[in-house]
Parts: sequence; C-alpha cells; structure tokens
Amino acid sequence: MPVKVFQDPNLNKLNKDIWSTVYLEGEPLIFGDANEKKYARWLTSNIVLEGEALDAINRGEMPKGWEFKGSMVKAYREQFNNKAMWAGFVYTYAERLLEFEIPNPKYPKSIISMLGYLLRHFKIPPLTIRINQLEHMREQLKEAFRTGIQSTRIIATTFQQWNDWGESDIPCLLAVQLVPLPGNQVEAHYLFRSHDLGNGYGANLHMLDTAMIEHVIRPAGGLLKRVVCTSWVAHLYENDMSMIEKVVL
Repeated sequence: MPVKVFQDPNLNKLNKDIWSTVYLEGEPLIFGDANEKKYARWLTSNIVLEGEALDAINRGEMPKGWEFKGSMVKAYREQFNNKAMWAGFVYTYAERLLEFEIPNPKYPKSIISMLGYLLRHFKIPPLTIRINQLEHMREQLKEAFRTGIQSTRIIATTFQQWNDWGESDIPCLLAVQLVPLPGNQVEAHYLFRSHDLGNGYGANLHMLDTAMIEHVIRPAGGLLKRVVCTSWVAHLYENDMSMIEKVVL
C-alpha cells in the first residue's frame, strides 16, 4: 500500500490532490463489522498543513466541494468544550483528552494499606481517576519554551486499552503530539488509525487545532506553525463518490 504525503498552501488544491490520489490510486476496502459493512478506497497518508491552508482550516473553512461545512463544523468544534454534548456517544475526543480515565495510581496494593485507607477516609478508594491530558501538555510545553529543549514527549492519547479492547467502536484518533519549534512556535501531530478523507479530516483538524490552541499552545505562550496529520487507513467512502467526482473529474 503506498504512503502519500500531501502538502499545498492552497486548501482547495490540497484537497483536490488528496481526493484525486485516493480516487485513482487507493485500494478497495471493506471494513466496519459484519452488521455494518463499509466500502471505500484507501491508502496511508500524511497531510501537512501550514500557511494559508492552515489558516483557512483554523477559521473553519472547508475545502471546495465539501458537504460537511459551515454551521455543522462550528457545532462539531463547540462540542469539545461542552460536556452536555458528550452525552450519548461511546466516546468523544474531548472526553478522552480532558477527562482521560486511568487506573488509580494510589489504589492500595495490600490488605493492610486498604485498611489504613478505610480508617483515614471512611470509604472505599476509586479504582480509576480522570486526568486532564491537555493541562499536562500545557505545563510540558511551558517548560520546553523555558528551557529551550524541543521535547518529543508532549503527547496525549485517546486509546484506553483496558476499556476499548473488547469494544466494536474505538477512537479513530489515537494520539496527539506537540513539538516545540524555535521562537515559541509549535508543530502539531495527529495520528489516526482510520480516517475519513471525504467529509472528515477538515472538520477533525479544525476542532483539534482549536482545542490545542485554546487549551495548550496559547496559554503556554506559543503559536501553532504547522500540522501533520498521519492516517494509517485514510479512506474515501463509496457513498461519497458523487460528491468527490464533482471535484476530481
């Protein structure tokens, strides 16, 4: 399977290149599950956004030909900071990044320590706790700017193996990395196991960029310079082909 790199400062040209390449060179894909098969064409991709293409995405502008745009993109972005909008979903990227559930590191390891905890607190300790990964990334980024060290450890994940391994619906976005650049600039990396390149990646990047800027980069005194979106299985759905063919043919 080919690995493709897409980069163009013009968002519409960038999108046309992405769609044309997957349309012409992508391999057939049948995925999903036995109860809901999905049909698509796929390849592995790196999409690089910088300059005007990045600015356009961060303003919420979607490429020419997209059906998912405007108020739909705005609502998708606003979901990140609105906990009420998380309800009803198996997972949201916001919940996984802002309230990531982990095993309680202070859970008593023995009967004696458990008894000590009960005597002090008069309740059973929680098995898990929730942590704000973006808050931790913000402090890491501040430290990187302060020391001048370009850390590669400023990472958040969405995959909870202890909860997700038996589920049919697991996060498409697996990880986020922020790499400090000289002059308090930042390069963001997003890793997707599966990624809709039809009506998906633009809205995903707009929402993620906004979240990273608002929660991490701007409070740390930084500026988002570049985005690299890596998608292991980047695909175009067959039922989107009528929309895609208007752009590529």
